[in-house]
Amino acid sequence: MPTALVALLVCTVVVLVVLRLIYNPNQEIPPQDEEVEPFQVMITPHELACEHPRRQREAVPWEEIHEIVLINALESPPIPPYWLVFVGDGKGCSVPTEAQGFSRLWDEVEARFPGFDFDAVLEPEPGVTKKSVWRKPEISH
Repeated sequence: MPTALVALLVCTVVVLVVLRLIYNPNQEIPPQDEEVEPFQVMITPHELACEHPRRQREAVPWEEIHEIVLINALESPPIPPYWLVFVGDGKGCSVPTEAQGFSRLWDEVEARFPGFDFDAVLEPEPGVTKKSVWRKPEISH
């Protein structure tokens, strides 16, 4: 099986597991007028993290990130519509684009991930639920 296909399958499984961990379908959905705590993006020189009172903190060291995937959950309420999933070595960090502090993430992405597909994030393709927007270049020996 080609390496790219295996990587895609692994990323798909990681994304599905992360989304399942984020939102429990058995959890009661708060009424629309009830204030829900926002997601918080935490950026340090060593890692990227996302926090929310209703889920476990997710974090991934910058140097371990080997792929960034855009998730379009527009048709999956009540979760936020667009997410960036930073896939690392055995861990990852899923960040909704509406999280507090997300705008600070753009500068980090631009500096740390050359070739990142900003157009795919700014204008997502209709009907596409998952798209790789950056992948670490493979080093040939």
